[in-house]
Amino acid sequence: MNITLTGKNIEVTEAMRAYVEEKIGGLTKYGEDISRVDVEVDKNMHHKKGGVFHVRANVQVLHELLHSEVNEAEFYAAVDVCRAELMNQLEHYTAKKDDKHRRAQKSRRDWKSILAFWK
Repeated sequence: MNITLTGKNIEVTEAMRAYVEEKIGGLTKYGEDISRVDVEVDKNMHHKKGGVFHVRANVQVLHELLHSEVNEAEFYAAVDVCRAELMNQLEHYTAKKDDKHRRAQKSRRDWKSILAFWK
C-alpha cells in the first residue's frame, strides 16, 4: 500500500508522517485490496478558536474510491476521526462485495438444481 501525505499551509513533520502511516496503514486488515492512500492536511487559521486542521483522505480500493474529510482542532484527533470514517466505509464495501459473491453462488446452485432435474 502506497501512502502519500501532503500538507497545505503546514510543514509535515516526521512525527505526523509516522502517525498517519500507523493509523491509516492499519486499514489493510479491513481491506487487503487497498492500492493507494492519499492524505492531505491543511491548517486553516480563519477561525475564532485559532487554527483548525482539515484532513482529507482518499483510499483507492480495486474499483472504488473511498473519501473522508474531517475538521478538528488538533491534527491527531482529525486523523483518528478520519480513520474511523474510512474503517466504516471499508467494512461497508467488503460486506457489499461479499453479499454480491454469495448471491452469485446461490444463483449458480439454483440453476444447477434446476438443470439436474431435467437430466
